[in-house]
Amino acid sequence: MRLDLNGGSRIAIHLELTRERIAVSASNGVNAGQAEHYKAFVERLVAGDASDLLLKQQECSAGGDDSTASCVGLLTMITDYGAKLGWRFDVNSEESEMATVTTSAVLPIIDVSEVPA
Repeated sequence: MRLDLNGGSRIAIHLELTRERIAVSASNGVNAGQAEHYKAFVERLVAGDASDLLLKQQECSAGGDDSTASCVGLLTMITDYGAKLGWRFDVNSEESEMATVTTSAVLPIIDVSEVPA
């Protein structure tokens, strides 16, 4: 699915479902500052522990710092659901101030018949 917003930024969403996993990727246009902020988050995540980073992000959000709130959902997917995440950053050649960021997540499907009630 693709969506073209009034600002000219395209959003693309891809979903794949199999018996073993759910894979989803979303791409959208961001300005250079947003891309750098997001890259810094990815670098912290790769270098550290997702559980520790989740706690820090939640503390920042509780303290009123909204600049990190959007990443809590990604960290929750990792810590609570065992998601594997990946990222791609592409600079738009036509507009050097813009980049396309793609975030991909793969989540295993758990057989709920094996989970105790």
